[in-house]
Amino acid sequence: MEKRYKTFLIVFVLQNARYYQSLSSNSIHSLSVFVPSISFGQVFTENFNSLTDGTTITTSNTNFNYVRVGTGGGSIEADDDCGISGMAMNIGGTTTTSLNGVGRSAMTSSDVTTMSFTICSADWSAGDLFFGMGTGTTFTGNGTFATNDLLWGLQLNNGSLEYRTLVPSQWNAVAPAPTFSNNTCYDFHIVANGSASALTDYNGAEDLAVGRMDIYIDGTLIANDIVIVDNQSSTAFRIYQVSGGARYCIDNIAIYNAAQGPPTCSDGIQNGDETGVDCGGPDCPLVLLQPPLLPSLQSKSFLYR
Repeated sequence: MEKRYKTFLIVFVLQNARYYQSLSSNSIHSLSVFVPSISFGQVFTENFNSLTDGTTITTSNTNFNYVRVGTGGGSIEADDDCGISGMAMNIGGTTTTSLNGVGRSAMTSSDVTTMSFTICSADWSAGDLFFGMGTGTTFTGNGTFATNDLLWGLQLNNGSLEYRTLVPSQWNAVAPAPTFSNNTCYDFHIVANGSASALTDYNGAEDLAVGRMDIYIDGTLIANDIVIVDNQSSTAFRIYQVSGGARYCIDNIAIYNAAQGPPTCSDGIQNGDETGVDCGGPDCPLVLLQPPLLPSLQSKSFLYR
């Protein structure tokens, strides 16, 4: 009697990855890997890739729950031609202290935080850009920051990178001062420790004392153990531009409730410009769609007569 074989689709779920195998007799015909983009400790992400060029950015078409264009002019819109690969947010243009800003509040509270993003500008010397994390009315109203609300705060003041302190309540220049070239993009990465315990080896080798933050630009630690504003928990972040009429392109915004080192192609999470976990984008290997069968993945064949 003639034997008839049918092909079965078997779905395996292993460590948050789905492996789809098509099996006929004892042979595996194909294998595709789908890896979710959720990163450990990540509480916010936005890369604007769902938008089209020139689209006005709102709370409805992004993951922000705060977007404001003030009375001083300017706009906040999607831009695919500002020096960053793919879509980005073009923010700014106000010439007054009436801010143009975005942010997210009511996130999971944490006293250890990481924030990363990519930023470009055609003119770093024009005006101010603030970015910071904390809790309170700074992150729910339309005003500029209140120092007491901040876990940490940084600003680009006419091209100078400065950090905020509570005592004394003032802006302080980061030293040594990084330099920014017009029409050039930079990857910012800030790790802050507002907890009661020092962090050890959070980036494989870096420690972070209580009440301090590390600032990385393009993967290089440029400011080590900088004093943060206050040892408090953070539930929100805000990015806004005021004065000078400057415009900035910002992309790949990510927030973590943990200490994360700068993105690499071997850190086990999807971050930076990656399109998958440790793969894709301009710096990491291509996404592997049909890898060989993993040794740890058990397969079975089924015979149907």
